[in-house]
Amino acid sequence: MKPKLVSISEEIVRWSFEISVNRSDDWFIAFTNPTAGPWKRITAPDGEGKVGEIHRFEIDETRPDLILVNDKTKHVLIIEAKTTFKDLQKPAQIAKTSQLFESLTNKLRNMSDNKFWGSRSKYEYSLALLWSSGDESKSQISKTCQDYLKNIATLTKDIICIQGYVENELLKSKVYKGISGEILKLPN
Repeated sequence: MKPKLVSISEEIVRWSFEISVNRSDDWFIAFTNPTAGPWKRITAPDGEGKVGEIHRFEIDETRPDLILVNDKTKHVLIIEAKTTFKDLQKPAQIAKTSQLFESLTNKLRNMSDNKFWGSRSKYEYSLALLWSSGDESKSQISKTCQDYLKNIATLTKDIICIQGYVENELLKSKVYKGISGEILKLPN
């Protein structure tokens, strides 16, 4: 069955995806940037499960929408969310998101001495784009991912795409690599 395309806000798609992540045994949310709420800190558990602060954002500092961590696969996702794919295609957005990814990845990779981050500094870091499905084509998605990758190719190999969509009146997410098209087993 082809997914039903409806307009869903960035916040709803992100919240739905966060619920899926919270149900996962493999991934945890190190940071979320809600419209209103505790937007200041990146946190993670240490080896004994005690959660502590990794980084505190300044009030005017650019922040991602989500940061996810998987200790089993040694992977960190830094996620930018927008309501539509067109919003992610804008040159100014590509530049801003690429710069944020580069800055934050370098910052987190230099935190090997942090009690709560430690070996995560050596994980694979990927930029992920999250949006509500629309009429974007595979070629548009691939081209946009390549545009992002031009700016951050030394830091990551592919862009992770997370498309929110409605199926049988349920909000779901399709997760895949934007360049290779490989479907990923992330919470959906």
